[in-house]
Amino acid sequence: LEKNQNIYAFVEPVDGETVTEEYMLSICAKQLTDYMIPKRVFLTTFPLSNNGKVDKRELSKLIQGDAARASTGSELGTDTERTVGNLWKELLGIPSVYKESDFFDVGGNSFKATKLLVHLRELEYDVTFAVLWKHSKLCDLANYLTSKNGCGKITKLPRGVNSYPLTEVQRRMLLLEHQTPGAY
Repeated sequence: LEKNQNIYAFVEPVDGETVTEEYMLSICAKQLTDYMIPKRVFLTTFPLSNNGKVDKRELSKLIQGDAARASTGSELGTDTERTVGNLWKELLGIPSVYKESDFFDVGGNSFKATKLLVHLRELEYDVTFAVLWKHSKLCDLANYLTSKNGCGKITKLPRGVNSYPLTEVQRRMLLLEHQTPGAY
């Protein structure tokens, strides 16, 4: 776990064995819950220090290099891309994002995703976590938000509704509260 709270995995394949990052991530996906799946799997030989132990500083350099690659790309073009980009920068505390930026690669996690969804709903977009997970690249999410087909039109959330009918359970609780004050 690094400063940005992403999980990384380092794998050293056994002699002669060919392993891909996609294969390792698929194994992780079968065995772990979503938040435990590493952001990236590095397939390499472990760097060793002079005394033969794993050199954690060298591993950290690999992660930093990966983060630097994630922080380059095309400038934001549409109003929706700029709106989403500004939300990402504010929530993730990063100076810049690009069309190709992936929410989870630039520091996003499930907690920050929840905050992002709240902000998007304030802008009257009805977006779920599953949508964000599927469209985690900034340009994909912006296209989804402006799309009228493909994923379906985004419906605006209803405004001005102050009350909703009680559910059966709520009605029963209200009745019991009237019959026995202080029961709930």
